[in-house]
Amino acid sequence: LKALGPEHPHIGAAYSNMATVALGQADNAQAAELYLKALVIEEKALGPTHPKTLQAQQYLGRCDEQKKKS
Repeated sequence: LKALGPEHPHIGAAYSNMATVALGQADNAQAAELYLKALVIEEKALGPTHPKTLQAQQYLGRCDEQKKKS
């Protein structure tokens, strides 16, 4: 984190990866929190239309869908 800085795209990717693990463990609340962090970082670093940003939005939406089903 220190080497790259808190808003580097790789940090966003790390949050996204951790969110995927949380989602696989059925921890939707944790996954949503981590995907949101990833989204904020990737949107700032890469822009709102970058594929990584759009992917983070999609994954966050999946968390919301899972929340509604439970």
